[in-house]
Amino acid sequence: MQDEVSGETQGSSTSNAMINIAKSKQRTLTLPPSDIIESYGIWYIMVTIEVQELRCDHEEADTRLLLHTKHAASYEDTDTVIIRSPDTDVIILTISIIHCLQANLYQHITGRNGRILHVNRIADGLGEKAAQALVGIHVFSGCDTVSAFRGKSKKKLVKIMLSEESHIATFHQLGMEWEITDQLLQRIERFVCQVYDQNQGNNINDARYSCFRLGMNDNSLPPNKDSLVQHTKRANCQASVHRRCLLQTVDAPNPHGHGWLCSDTTLTIQWMTLPPAPDSVMKLIKCKCQKSSCETSRCSCKSASLLCTELCECVSCGNKAEAEDDKIAATSSDESDTE
Repeated sequence: MQDEVSGETQGSSTSNAMINIAKSKQRTLTLPPSDIIESYGIWYIMVTIEVQELRCDHEEADTRLLLHTKHAASYEDTDTVIIRSPDTDVIILTISIIHCLQANLYQHITGRNGRILHVNRIADGLGEKAAQALVGIHVFSGCDTVSAFRGKSKKKLVKIMLSEESHIATFHQLGMEWEITDQLLQRIERFVCQVYDQNQGNNINDARYSCFRLGMNDNSLPPNKDSLVQHTKRANCQASVHRRCLLQTVDAPNPHGHGWLCSDTTLTIQWMTLPPAPDSVMKLIKCKCQKSSCETSRCSCKSASLLCTELCECVSCGNKAEAEDDKIAATSSDESDTE
C-alpha cells in the first residue's frame, strides 16, 4: 500500500529517516533512506504489512475481494468502500452481504457502459431476505461454473423468484449447507415447472411430458428430474462457496458427488446418473447420413454410441457391424505385420 509521507524527509542527511504514515492510527517507522520513493516532489514509501485477517483458503478472486472489502469496512473511520469490478458475480455478492457490513458500499462497474451502483440502496429495495436469495438464483440460472436453462433468461428466473415468498425462501436456503435436502429439491422442482409455464405442476417429469405433448422442440424441453438433481447439486456447491465469502476458511468439500465427477486430475460435469433412454428405445434410433459416412457426431447413431442398423437410410455407412469388423481385422493385420 502507498502512503504519503508527512514530516521532513528531504535527502539522506541521516542514516535513518523518521516517517509518519497517515492511517487510522499514527505509526512511526524507522526506515533506511533507500526505501523512500520520491515522485513529483512528494515522498512516498511502499509498506508491506501482513494482515492475519486476510489469510484465507479462497480459490476465487471474487470471494477474496469481498473478504478484503469486509476488512476495509472494519476500520472505525471508514464509512464508504468502493469496489471497481465489471464482474456480475461480484455485484451479486456485494448485494447479498451488505447487511453484514457497517459501511456504504459502492461498486464502480468499469468498461464501455461504466457506472457506479449504490449497493446499500439496491439491497434495501429488495429486502434482506431477497438480497441474500440473489446468490442462489444467480448460480442456479447460470454462472461461470453452472450451466443455464436453454431459452430461459436470468431475468425471467429472477422475476419468478421475486413473485412468491416461497421461491425467495427456496433460493435463500440454496447454498446454506453443502448438501441439499429432499424438501429443497421438491421446492426447486415446483419453481422449474413455473419457469416452463407449467404453473399447476410440482413434478418436473410430468412437466417435461406435457411440454413434449404440446410439440415443444426437443432442445427446449425442461430437464428430467435426474438431470435437475445434478444441476441443483452443482448450483448448491457454488452458492455455498459464495455464501462463505466473508469467512477466512471456506473449507469446500471435494466436488465429486456434487454434480461433478473427479478422476485423477480431471473434473467433468455429471449431467445425469440414468441412461438417456431405455435400451429398447435407443435401438430404434436411425440416421439418414448422406455424406459423412456416419463417422462424425452429426450421425444420430454415432452420437448415441450405437451401430447403424437396417432401419437407417445412410449412404456409404462406416458405422455398421460389418464396417467395425473390417476395422478390427485391419488393425490385427497391421499388428501382425509389425511383429
